Amino acid sequence: MSEYLSLGQMEEVDKNSVDVKNEHFYIPHHHVIKESSLTTRLRVVFNASAKSSSGVSLNDTLMIGPKNQDDLFAILLRFRNHSIAVTSDLLKVYRQVNIENEDRKLFGEITRHHLLKLIVCVLLLMELLLPLIWPHVF
Repeated sequence: MSEYLSLGQMEEVDKNSVDVKNEHFYIPHHHVIKESSLTTRLRVVFNASAKSSSGVSLNDTLMIGPKNQDDLFAILLRFRNHSIAVTSDLLKVYRQVNIENEDRKLFGEITRHHLLKLIVCVLLLMELLLPLIWPHVF
């Protein structure tokens, strides 16, 4: 979480400045440790499918658009048609898209280390949204 703060991908918000009567959602998260990994031993996992006290999850409230990606089978078949294949790895792509100020309240999280402070994620983009936006970025 300190990396998110240092990279400007989340910001601390004073808990007294949050209007709790309006629509808010706090995304539960946990960490996964993979001892065998050389680069990323600890990974933060956000669960936008978790139900809130109202019985609704963030994923329940987001509009789901059409599928923009090809099937994996079709992608693999294209590898056979050409003599050269190009791939890439997009570093931290789910945290690289900015969320509008009025929507940030929907992507909040409370960390265990900052129980008295409300942490609102600024650049967190859920897996539901990225496939819809990413093909139009390039």
